Amino acid sequence: MSRKIRVLLVDDDVDYARMTQLSLEKTDKFDVTIVPDARSGLEETKKNPPEIILLDLLMPERSGGWYYNKIKQDEELSKIPVITVSALIDKPDHDGVPERDRAGMISLWKPLNPELLIEAILNEVS
Repeated sequence: MSRKIRVLLVDDDVDYARMTQLSLEKTDKFDVTIVPDARSGLEETKKNPPEIILLDLLMPERSGGWYYNKIKQDEELSKIPVITVSALIDKPDHDGVPERDRAGMISLWKPLNPELLIEAILNEVS
């Protein structure tokens, strides 16, 4: 059995998070941990740093932007790739993996295409 990629999914939408976790884990390539908010996400990231983070932008109390800024202030955590996933992001005009934004981050939109998400994760951790 090959090693699984550790993914941290920070999202307050429980149904979406669980569906994404199942989609990723059924490939037997990923081990997904779900946290429901930015504060818990920061605690989990410090306690058990993942190989990649899937981050919702719009959450109650603290936003995904707050979380992102906090991890980027830490020398070790700042090396973890982050893919933002949000319903607020405009879909690109093409079917391929979206290009990086100015901050160097990949952004995907909800509802996610599982194949596109898997491809983006594998590209980021390779």
